Amino acid sequence: PVATADASGEVSWTFVVPAGTPTTVTGTGYTPDSTVTVEVRDSEGTVVATLTDIATDGEGGFTTPITVPVDTTPGDYTVVGIDDTTSTEAETPLGVGGVGVSEPTVTVDPTTANPGDEATVTGEGWPPSTTVTVELVDEGGDVVATVDVETDDEGSFTTPITVPEDAAPGDYTVHASDDAGNEAEAPLAVVDAGERALVSSFVTPRVLRGAEQTFVASGFEPGEAVQAVINSEPLILPVATADASGEVSWTFVVPADFEVGPHTGTATSVDVGDSTVASFEVYLTASGDDDGTGGSGSGSSGSSTGNGNGSDYLARTGTDDLGLFLVAALLLVAAGAGVRLRAHHARRAS
Repeated sequence: PVATADASGEVSWTFVVPAGTPTTVTGTGYTPDSTVTVEVRDSEGTVVATLTDIATDGEGGFTTPITVPVDTTPGDYTVVGIDDTTSTEAETPLGVGGVGVSEPTVTVDPTTANPGDEATVTGEGWPPSTTVTVELVDEGGDVVATVDVETDDEGSFTTPITVPEDAAPGDYTVHASDDAGNEAEAPLAVVDAGERALVSSFVTPRVLRGAEQTFVASGFEPGEAVQAVINSEPLILPVATADASGEVSWTFVVPADFEVGPHTGTATSVDVGDSTVASFEVYLTASGDDDGTGGSGSGSSGSSTGNGNGSDYLARTGTDDLGLFLVAALLLVAAGAGVRLRAHHARRAS
C-alpha cells in the first residue's frame, strides 16, 4: 500500500498475519556464515516468540518462517533480528490479527447509493482499540467523504458514511486505513434515479392457475438490469435486460397452487433501485365466476401502486410487506504477509 514519509524522510509498512499462522522473516547484512536469533516482541518489549541459531549464508543473509502463538492478542508487534556475533539488532513492525483473519476487511451496505444517501461500512480483522479512517474515493482518486471510527476490543467497527449531495454518478471506492499501514476497500456505485417514470402492466388482467402470464415494464435505460418479483406468494423471476426502448418483460406460468385472488408484480432496477408495481388476478375456473370480481393489469412509476383497481388489489395482497431482496457484493481481501530485516555491523537499528 502507498505510505507517506515522515519528517525524517522515512517510510514503513506493517504487515498483518493471523495469530497461529506462519510468516516469513528475511534478513540481510548480518555476519556471514554465522547465526541469528529472531524474536517477536509486543508493544511493552515482552518476547512472545523466539527462534535461535538461524544460520546466515556467505553474504550475511537468512530466511526463516516464524509463527506467533495462536493465543496471541491481536495488535502491533515487532520482529527483531539479533546478530549472535555482534549483538547488532534490526527490527520491523508486524501486526497480529485474529485467528483466521489474514488481513483487515471492509464491506459496504448497500453497494449502490444515490447522492445524499448513507451507506454502512463494516470492518473486521483490524487491530483492537485503534482508529480507522474511512474514505469515499471517486474514480479520479479524489476523496469526497471521510469519517474516523474506533475499533472495538475484537478489531471490528461499523460506521455510516454519507455520499455528498453533489457526487457525480459513477464507480466509487470505500477505502479504510489505519496508522499502522493496514488497508482494505470495497466498491460503492453512486447512481441518480432522477424523476423517471417507470410503468408496468400484465398482459392478461385475469388469468387461470397454470396458465401463462406476461409482466411488462418500461421506462428503464437501454441495457439496464431489472429484477421482477411476483407476490403475494413470492415468485422471483430471472433478472432481465431492458431493450433499446427501455422495456423489459417476463413470461411465466402461474403456479397451479397460487392463491385465487389478486396478486402484484414488482420490477426493480438492479443498479438504481427504483421500481414499478402492477397487479393481476388469479381465478380458479374458466368461467371466472369463482370470486365475482374483475381485474386491472396496469402499473405506475417509482414505488407507487398500480392504477385502476390496482390500489384495492395491493391493499388486499399486503403489498406493504412486499420486499425485493437484492444480493450485496462482499469484498473480502486476504493475503499472506512477510517481513524483512536488515542489520549493519557498524550500528544498532532503532
